[in-house]
Amino acid sequence: MSARVVGTGPDRRIEFNPQGPLPLDEAVRRELQKELGLAAWTPQAARLRFSGADVNADGSIDLTDLALLMNNYGRSGQGDLNGDRRVDDADIKLFGTFYAP
Repeated sequence: MSARVVGTGPDRRIEFNPQGPLPLDEAVRRELQKELGLAAWTPQAARLRFSGADVNADGSIDLTDLALLMNNYGRSGQGDLNGDRRVDDADIKLFGTFYAP
């Protein structure tokens, strides 16, 4: 075993076995990728995961996400990409920076 997660909720930690079957840097990368919910250990995967533009969390930023964003336009909730508690033009503009057909 290269790593294990100990604890629950906010009191969790990842312990690594430096004598495990993987080099330590590879074990850390794999566990962090899993912990952060990244599809891959790439800038693109991090952008997708943390941008908020994947409104329906299906792993892609597409027209379905835009439809959800537009459905909530003028309200708070799903699609508030900039965190100002309202889906508005600023969120549409931000979505446009992440959407690539």
